[in-house]
Amino acid sequence: KPPLSEIIADPEEYKRVMEAGGVIRDTEDTKWIVNYLNRIDNGLEKIDTYTFITLTSFRKIFLSKGTMDVVKLTSKRKMNTDFDWKRKLTWIIGVDSKPTNKIDPFTVPFRDITEMLRHRNQMESIRRTGYIARPEKVLNRMKLQGRTIRYRGGDPVTVARLFVRGVLNGEIPVVEGKETQLVKAAKINDIWKETGLIKSSDKVWSVNDFKNNDKRSKWEPGCILANNTLEDLVERLADAFKADPTQAKDAIFGINEFESSHTKLIVQVISAVSNAPQMSIEPFLNLSQRYQLPDQHKIRDVFRQQLSDEEIDSSIRMAFIPGQLPASDQKKLKRLFYSLSIPHKEAEECAKIVAPSLPHVIKKNMSEKKCTDHFLLAVLQADINIKGESIEGEKVKGLQSTLRKFGLTRNRYYQLKKSGNFRPNSISDTPSNRQQIRQMAKAIGRDAATYIDMMISK
Repeated sequence: KPPLSEIIADPEEYKRVMEAGGVIRDTEDTKWIVNYLNRIDNGLEKIDTYTFITLTSFRKIFLSKGTMDVVKLTSKRKMNTDFDWKRKLTWIIGVDSKPTNKIDPFTVPFRDITEMLRHRNQMESIRRTGYIARPEKVLNRMKLQGRTIRYRGGDPVTVARLFVRGVLNGEIPVVEGKETQLVKAAKINDIWKETGLIKSSDKVWSVNDFKNNDKRSKWEPGCILANNTLEDLVERLADAFKADPTQAKDAIFGINEFESSHTKLIVQVISAVSNAPQMSIEPFLNLSQRYQLPDQHKIRDVFRQQLSDEEIDSSIRMAFIPGQLPASDQKKLKRLFYSLSIPHKEAEECAKIVAPSLPHVIKKNMSEKKCTDHFLLAVLQADINIKGESIEGEKVKGLQSTLRKFGLTRNRYYQLKKSGNFRPNSISDTPSNRQQIRQMAKAIGRDAATYIDMMISK
């Protein structure tokens, strides 16, 4: 905490407190701590600094050759009133046997060191961004494992960004006017000044905050815990954009819809790691043989915040059916698999089994089609393949399906294979053609340099 010399501005009062010492000095210290905690409750987010005063060491005085203050040495340090998570805080359980948004004042022991470290790491992750790691925020982020939302700029900035995204994608209905994006950005900047948020956040809203905001991330309600400051911000935004304040707050802070969809993802992840190996589904089978799949103890440890023991048991016994979730859930699933200590690359492959990717759209650009056609003809020429290799022996299905995303249809493949005539150096030397050739060569496992040299005009 700051020294009393910074807290008490009046020199005479400071002298009186320091001379009295004992209870009087402790009372002044306590007043500052209580006031600081009240500021946090009222919306203070950024970590403050204070002046740390100490004596200068003899070595530093000697090395400074008389330039350093021999009386005292001052430096700036970060304040830290955050809970240290040596024991576990939990949510108070309501009358409906579900957790409330209030923290139980009685702590409980962690199950093991791993669980404790996960909570401490989450707390340290928040503090590294320069923001206070309130216990509610730590518990909320532990609960929302697998989220894709980014908490950039603090909670008020995140809430305002969510409001804009909700307006753009129709989650928050508004009365449409003829205002430009510049005018809308100016409205948010005015609210920032009126509420005093400009003191804690230097964010300046611009047209860029409205461009494609609805496409930058999937709509995820319930990722931010509500407090008086944030609710007041949403009400002001709703008033400025002519939206229903209650509906806007429900859309941003309401967690029921998010919890329901998030729980479905976790259930699918548990079912996959528990049953996919017995079904010989890769990469789960390979991970199981390498002992890299989590056991039941690990599953319970990771997802205890989201599911009860009974729900986890039910998920483990549930039959796994691949492809039950849409491709849009891949990022969340990848995070959930990764939270079970599955390696990054395999976690991505597992996510694609649970939520398969959408089929690639065949390109219709004529220059891209021409480049694809000539590349296929070049590949089918045995005399220009690397080390004289011929690709004739490769399965037609494998080659055609690999190049399908570059515009190659099955009919076109057979047409070119039967009567196509390869003409060297007939493709224009453009960056897009070179990039496409590199991508196609990589897709079939060949060196792109050979095909660029044969296809690009000189």
